[in-house]
Amino acid sequence: MPAYEDDEEDYWDRDPMEDGDDEDEVEEGGGPEELEELIQQADELAELGEPRKALRLWRRQIERFIDDPNAQYAYAQAAFRLLEEEIVTEKWWVSDVELVSLFEESLSALEEAVTIDETHFNSWNLMGALYALRHNFESAIPCWEKSLEINPDQIDVKNDLEEARERG
Repeated sequence: MPAYEDDEEDYWDRDPMEDGDDEDEVEEGGGPEELEELIQQADELAELGEPRKALRLWRRQIERFIDDPNAQYAYAQAAFRLLEEEIVTEKWWVSDVELVSLFEESLSALEEAVTIDETHFNSWNLMGALYALRHNFESAIPCWEKSLEINPDQIDVKNDLEEARERG
């Protein structure tokens, strides 16, 4: 099980702000520059080994960019990084409701992204990776095939697809 710092707080929703400031109200809407800044902030948190904080940042801001597939993808990517870090054994998928919920949130965000823009190949890639993380290669394969249909020059995705076909 994940290490809980405080049993009264939800592990996934803890405030990422270390200084204890209250959350600011989320503004309506957001432009491309603001989205790029948010993506950069979340990526920096993840690179600093703080994927939970990156996810919390996205959860606070995602509504501002709800119609942008890049925002949906970045949100799901933050969740995927956290899932990768937290999952030690496949057994967790059965016993840890929070991890399953996080997986479902990520999948939902990616489905929203490809509904907005079905050519968003990064979302198809990450969707395949999410399924593969759960060893569901039958579902991962069509996601990676769709991604390669959109952008055939993805060597890593081709390799992932080949491995999934061997394992599935």
